[in-house]
Amino acid sequence: MGDNGLEKWDERKYPDANPRKRNILVKSGRLKRSIRITKQTRNWVVIGTDVPYAAIHNQGGTFQQSQLVRPHDRKTKRGITKVKAHTRSRTATYPQRKFIGQSKALDKRLQRQINKRLKAIF
Repeated sequence: MGDNGLEKWDERKYPDANPRKRNILVKSGRLKRSIRITKQTRNWVVIGTDVPYAAIHNQGGTFQQSQLVRPHDRKTKRGITKVKAHTRSRTATYPQRKFIGQSKALDKRLQRQINKRLKAIF
């Protein structure tokens, strides 16, 4: 981790076919637009997001989910086969791609703002 609290993200597992090379974690821009003040009191402020997938991307880890498969027909080489309803477990591992958290650069900016406002008061 560097001085500014940032670390280079891992590359994509599968390179994007888009010739414009969109950024990692940006497809619709929803996550980027969702960052705002989530809690605020007289003494502290919490900056965060309410997007459900934000935590798994920021912290990394393994995500497990069960999926319901409805009964359906499947076309095979021998004809049509009936598939019964069942559930299956899916597991996905997400690398840590920290996009929000402690930052030395942000701490310095905040300290300057606090000092500036305190000087204006006194």
